[in-house]
Amino acid sequence: MENTNFHDDNKMDDTNFDNTAPTNSIRDAGEIPTGWTRNSEGHFARPKLVLLSDVVEKPLTWLWYNKIPYGCLSLIAGLAGVCKSFFTIYMADCVTNGVPWADGHPCEEGTVLFFYGEDTLDVNKKRCRVNGVNQERVVFLNGAEAFGKDKEDYEIDVNLQDVELIEQAMNDAACRTGLPVKLVVIDPISNYWGKVSENSNAGVRSVLHPLQKLAERTGAAFVLVQHLGKSTKANAQQRVLGSTGITAACRAVWGVYRDPMDEDKRLFAFIKGNCGHDHTAVSYQVVAPDGRVDILETDIAKTADDIEAEVIVTKKNAMRDGGIPEKLRNVMRWLVNLIVVAGGEKSANDVYADGSLLGYSRRTIDRAKSMLKIKSVKRGFGKEAITFWVPPTLSEIVAVKVEAAKEISAEKVMWDIFHSSSPEDTEKTETPEDNEAKSMWDIIFEDQSPETPEGMEDWGNS
Repeated sequence: MENTNFHDDNKMDDTNFDNTAPTNSIRDAGEIPTGWTRNSEGHFARPKLVLLSDVVEKPLTWLWYNKIPYGCLSLIAGLAGVCKSFFTIYMADCVTNGVPWADGHPCEEGTVLFFYGEDTLDVNKKRCRVNGVNQERVVFLNGAEAFGKDKEDYEIDVNLQDVELIEQAMNDAACRTGLPVKLVVIDPISNYWGKVSENSNAGVRSVLHPLQKLAERTGAAFVLVQHLGKSTKANAQQRVLGSTGITAACRAVWGVYRDPMDEDKRLFAFIKGNCGHDHTAVSYQVVAPDGRVDILETDIAKTADDIEAEVIVTKKNAMRDGGIPEKLRNVMRWLVNLIVVAGGEKSANDVYADGSLLGYSRRTIDRAKSMLKIKSVKRGFGKEAITFWVPPTLSEIVAVKVEAAKEISAEKVMWDIFHSSSPEDTEKTETPEDNEAKSMWDIIFEDQSPETPEGMEDWGNS
């Protein structure tokens, strides 16, 4: 027998419920009709109940299988400057062109709606163009038009509380492109809280709950972009800036990190989620100068917590080795041989080209150049001018001592750099280059023997 004490919108028993809404006269008189009561804000209301057996289960569907679900909020978090936004451009490429994701899973073709809060429209256009995004299927939300009784039309900002405006934007975007909106990117969410503080748990939940309902109603995947805090003492989920209500409201939370083994690469790694079972990471690289996103590897068996643990170990090892990452040390050795020890000069373009063949990025080469005090000098005039890199002067080499001599470990690093003819060398045979490197060591560390710098006698036992 059916229990008539429960009902939903489509199933109500008129013999048990007074379905007549209170009239204005009843409201004015303050009378409460049968089955209604007053809520905490003074509204006439009655409970809306749903019998669990009447609920129809819906299978979870995916924009990106096991990573970004449809009809839900997802979050991508990372430190400033790690290229989070570039990864959303890659996602837009797959969605607007309907091409498979890098791991081989299919991607449904559709429209992408961007909330952009940091980069300008022309910057985003260039990024989309370089990465092959179908620009006829990308729409950027550029505020809203408004009008008032005493004002002419004017523009206003759109925030996350404007759910009806966002839904209208999605409908208008679909009409403009001819395809439904499959992906909504809000980058960064910190620009769209309105008057609500992102640190207020109650405020954040009151904003994201209606947005989640909009995602369910439209079936689109909503991807929010947020920053991580710099502290490494907390786990990955706790490092997401703002209230814990942000990660709680999202079905899938992913992080973007620099690869601890290669600072030029990025890892898109799992932080938290209550859907999907494959939590493998994706490695990618943003190629300068245009900003092309290259997916390097998928199905990497690492989570965000695994990566953060690696970062801590890497930092400890770097401190032990003088604070210089191994890859940077290798590039410094290479530059010492190429320019400093050789005592000549080389065009910057040739240096970058030679370094590229060895897998060294421009950024790492530039850092090594700066640390070694190598100078840039232009030869020629106008368009014919060529930039050359020349060895530092003796006084500039001495300046290296200021930083290197702060700790014994740093002295060891500089000695290794100036003494090794290449990163792979293991033999310490005497060569003219070694003698030159030793003389540079003597200049950098006055009165210190290159064979046994002061304080390093027991280095091999430490």
